[in-house]
Amino acid sequence: MMNGITVQRDDFWRKMIALAAPIALQNLVGTLLNLVDTLMVGQLGDAAIAAVGLANQLFFLLMLFLFGISSGAAIFMAQYWGKRDLHAIHRVQGLCLALSAALSLVFAVVGFAAPRWVLGLFSQDAQVIGLGADYLRIAAIGYLPMAVTQVYAATLRSTEQVKAPMAVSMLALAVNTTLNYLLIFGRMGLPQMGVRGAAVATVIARGVECFLLLLIVYGKQLTAAAPLGDMVRQRREFYPRFFRTTTPVILNEGLWALGVTLYNSVYAHISTEAIASIQIVGTLERLGMVVVFGAGHACAVIVGNRIGAGEQDKAFLYARRFVWLSFLFGALGGLVVLALRQPVMGLYQVSEAVYANCMYIFLIMAVALPFRCFDFTIVVGILRSGGDTRYSLFLDIGAVWLLGLPGAYVAGILLGWPVHWVYASVAILEEALRASLGLRRFFGRKWIHNLVEEPVAAEGG
Repeated sequence: MMNGITVQRDDFWRKMIALAAPIALQNLVGTLLNLVDTLMVGQLGDAAIAAVGLANQLFFLLMLFLFGISSGAAIFMAQYWGKRDLHAIHRVQGLCLALSAALSLVFAVVGFAAPRWVLGLFSQDAQVIGLGADYLRIAAIGYLPMAVTQVYAATLRSTEQVKAPMAVSMLALAVNTTLNYLLIFGRMGLPQMGVRGAAVATVIARGVECFLLLLIVYGKQLTAAAPLGDMVRQRREFYPRFFRTTTPVILNEGLWALGVTLYNSVYAHISTEAIASIQIVGTLERLGMVVVFGAGHACAVIVGNRIGAGEQDKAFLYARRFVWLSFLFGALGGLVVLALRQPVMGLYQVSEAVYANCMYIFLIMAVALPFRCFDFTIVVGILRSGGDTRYSLFLDIGAVWLLGLPGAYVAGILLGWPVHWVYASVAILEEALRASLGLRRFFGRKWIHNLVEEPVAAEGG
C-alpha cells in the first residue's frame, strides 16, 4: 500500500514538473522580454506607453477569445489523450483551428480598417489616439498567424508535448525584442520608426513563430501533426457536445477580457498617467504569476487525463495538491513583486505621477497575488479540466461584472478616487468572491465530468 502511494506521488511530481516547468519558463522569458519592450516604448514618454497599451486592448480581447476556444477544445483533447484517441484529438483540433482563424480575421479587419475608432473608445487624448492608431493598423496583420500558433500549441500541451511551443515561443520573443530595439530607435542603419517599429517587430515575430512551430510539428510528426483529412472530417453529432462544453469557456474568456478592457477604459478616463501606470505594473504582475501559469496549465492536462482515463479519485487528489501549490506560488510571486518594484521603476523614464501610482499599485498587487493565483488554478486548471464550464463562467464573470466593474466605475468615475485605490477595490472584491465560491465548488466534487466516456468514446475510432 505504501509503495503504491509513493509511486502515485512520484508520478504526480514528475508529470507536474515536466509539464509546468517549460510553460513557466516560456512565460518567464516572455514576461522579461515584454518588460524590456515596455522599457523601450517607455523611452518615448507616457503617451507612447498609454497608446501601445490601449492599442493592444483589441489584441488582448482577441487573445482571450482565442484562449477560450483553445481551452474549451483542450478539455476534450486532454481527456481524449487519457484514452489515447488521436483521431478524435485531430478532429477537435480542426474545429478549433477553423473557429480561431475566422475570429482572428474579423479582429484583424477591425484593427486595420478602424484603428482610430478603437482607440477613441478608451481615450480622448489626441496624441494617444494618433500613436495608438499607427501601431494598431500594422499590428493587426499578425493576428492570423498568432491564432494558428495558439491552436497547435494548445494541442501539444494537451498531449504532454510542451517543449516545442516553449522553444519556438522563446525564439520568437527574442526576435521581437531585437527588432523592437532596431526599429523603435533606428539602429544599424534601419529607420527610426517609434511605436510603428514596435508593431512591425511584433508582426514579424508572430510570423516567424507560426512558421517554425508548423515546421517542427509536421517535420517531427508530433501529436499535433493532424492530417487535413482528420481535421475536416467532422461528425455533426459531436457539435452539440463540443459547443455545450466550450461555449461557456469562450464566453468566459471573452466577457472577462471585455471586462478588463472596460477597466482600462475607466483608468484611461482617470488620466493618461493612470493608464500608463496600469500598463507598466501589468508586466511585473505577469512575472509574479509565471510559475502559477505553468502549474495551472499542467493541472488542466494532468487532471483532465485522469478524468478521461476514468480515475476520478486520483483526479481529485491531484487537483487538491495544485490548489495549495497555487496559493504558495502566489505568495512567492508577491514577494518577487515587492523585491523588484523599485529596481524596475528606476529603469523607466516616466513622470513622478506615474512612478508614485506604480509604487502604490505594486504593494496592493503583492497582497492580492496569492488569491489571484489560487483563483486562476481553480477556474482554468480544475473546473474546466473537469468540464464544469458553466460554473466557471458564473464564477469568473460574476466577479467581474457584478462586483468589479461597478466598483471601478463608482470609485474611478463617480468618486474620482486615485488609480491605486480603484485598483485595490477591484482586486479585493473580485478575488474574495472567486476564492470563497470556488473552494466550495471544488470540495463538493460536482466539477468532475468525464466527457469522453461511452457513447463519446465511440466517436474516437
